[in-house]
Amino acid sequence: MKQRIYVVLILSVLGIMFAWQQRQSIQVRAQENQPVLQTAQAEIGTIGEPTRIMVPMTDRLPVPSAKEQQRLLALSAKSVLPMPDLPVGSTAVQRADSFPTAASESKIADAVEFNPQAGVNAPGDMLLFRDTFIPAGSLASLTYLGNSPSAANNGYVVLETGNWYAAVSSNGGQSFKYIDPSTAFPPAYGGFCCNQVVIYVPSRDMFIWELEYEPDTDQGMIRIVVSRGSDIVKGLWTVYDFPAGSGYRFNFSDLALSNDFVYLTTNRFTLANTFESSSIYRFPLDPLLEGAGFGYLFINRTDSFNFRPVQGATDPIYWAAHNTTSQVRVFVWSEDSGSAGYNDVNLSTAWNNDTRTCPGPDAKDWCGSADSRILTGWVARGVVGFMWSASQGGGFAYPYIEAVTVNASDLSYLGRPFIWFGDLAAIYPAATVNARGDLGLVLNYGGNSLYPSVGYAVYDDYTTPPPGWGIFTAGSSTQGPDTNIWGRYLAVRPFAPTGLVWGGTGFILNGCGDQIGCVDPMYFIFGRERDMRSLTHYWEAHYGVFSPLIKK
Repeated sequence: MKQRIYVVLILSVLGIMFAWQQRQSIQVRAQENQPVLQTAQAEIGTIGEPTRIMVPMTDRLPVPSAKEQQRLLALSAKSVLPMPDLPVGSTAVQRADSFPTAASESKIADAVEFNPQAGVNAPGDMLLFRDTFIPAGSLASLTYLGNSPSAANNGYVVLETGNWYAAVSSNGGQSFKYIDPSTAFPPAYGGFCCNQVVIYVPSRDMFIWELEYEPDTDQGMIRIVVSRGSDIVKGLWTVYDFPAGSGYRFNFSDLALSNDFVYLTTNRFTLANTFESSSIYRFPLDPLLEGAGFGYLFINRTDSFNFRPVQGATDPIYWAAHNTTSQVRVFVWSEDSGSAGYNDVNLSTAWNNDTRTCPGPDAKDWCGSADSRILTGWVARGVVGFMWSASQGGGFAYPYIEAVTVNASDLSYLGRPFIWFGDLAAIYPAATVNARGDLGLVLNYGGNSLYPSVGYAVYDDYTTPPPGWGIFTAGSSTQGPDTNIWGRYLAVRPFAPTGLVWGGTGFILNGCGDQIGCVDPMYFIFGRERDMRSLTHYWEAHYGVFSPLIKK
């Protein structure tokens, strides 16, 4: 009897120990799946009263002299400063998405010919509603292969910028008037050049335009200019100057929105072009709208390079930077908080970071200026995502677009919606979400048998979850560049104010060579047929017949 009692007691103790171990194991797994965020404290800054000016616009920009062209080329060579070496990662976690499969390969898809007659196109048909090329002749030699176009709209009004120019349309992108940013605004420091970003704020009916200025012997700066309502077509702007600080310059900036703030991300370099820090600045929207000075918060890090914010945020905002080739640091910052949280997310693979190479049919290579910095991000439906250009290697024959998604609630790993082709390169992604939460993106692709091209894609309820993207063509070049350069970034925004389709940017080369003035910038509008009616108010009176040809 005693032996039986001892056996029962021993079994009971073992059962309790097993249950405790199981509970501890579950708690450990829960902690792994729900990481504890680290904290980044914000600092306080102020910016003074702005200047109000009228900016001249012309039908054609003046032709710069040969000396001025050489100056611009020399400055453009420094418009994207070299990033610090990115360590090769060793923290990748093997998952189901660690290796490319046939199902994850992207495909070139055929857009349906757009017909404005009701009932001709099906609701799910992907359409290119407008495809406008800004003639290089109108820009009078101010286009260049380092184009880096950005654009935003409100109804008929479109603002598009490139490295050396800006263009404003009041008829939905059918035609443009032009601004020379180097002369339109008051001179400052070493003068304007070259990166520009624009964004439209629907909640305040306001365009925000960011321009980078070269340093003089002391410092450089960023200029933030704001135009309210219809003031943009009158050339009325409010100008804020944001110096980098003595001995420093800014580089490779971006803009993003939340409910009540606009966020400026940028990198700060010494005047010797040595990286010093990356920063995100949180500017309140209402003082910008009112044309007043204001206080702001910012987070500055010397251990992260090239913060890139998400598009589509409400509250909070998210952004990310690489730690290594196998780990990204993702940040989250609530509007009512003086600090941000962050988590280091291990990817499913350590991607290759060699010089990108993708010669086309004429053996001219156009991928060499792409690098590893994160180029775009988005947030929608509880998912935060980021994309960047990775090199060939590691199972990929050509450069491709690497990606990661994380859970918006705790920044834990979710997936890898990368974009790759077996016989083409894909680089320079830009992404945003529409009012429905659908993801729209633009990119460059080509190489091998295809000249550099501009593509677009959508992830929504008509598509299966990527990877395995369907890429549609907005425009294709007829040649490659003589030099190994092809822009630095593209842009895509929700078409305002309805926010259901997208407006994208790009550029192509068509028979002019790749010298100054030979690049044709693009502004195009794309989306599903079901959302065509969100454009109707902005198309019928001005556009008449829907005439863009859909490229397949």
